[in-house]
Amino acid sequence: MAGRKRKKTTTMIIENDRRMLVLFTVVIMAIVISVGLKSVSLYRKIEVKKAEAAVLLQEKEQEEKIQAQNDDYAKEVQTLGFAEEYGRSKLGLVYPGEVVFKGN
Repeated sequence: MAGRKRKKTTTMIIENDRRMLVLFTVVIMAIVISVGLKSVSLYRKIEVKKAEAAVLLQEKEQEEKIQAQNDDYAKEVQTLGFAEEYGRSKLGLVYPGEVVFKGN
């Protein structure tokens, strides 16, 4: 009888080992699948962020061009020639003794 108990105990240990191995395998597979799905999600987010960065870079370049144009215009506005031309065309100013002929 003592031999039978020993066999059952050995068989039970082997069955427990198999169960633990299957459980361990299932847990590891679940972790691998979870990590895989998360990495795909993160990859998609990276692609979206790259596209957003490209758009922002393009907008930045456009803003820099506009800023350069504004700087050029600001320099031009500060000249005497601009003030004279603006005064003549927009405000109708003339020098003393100057005669202005207007067409129809």
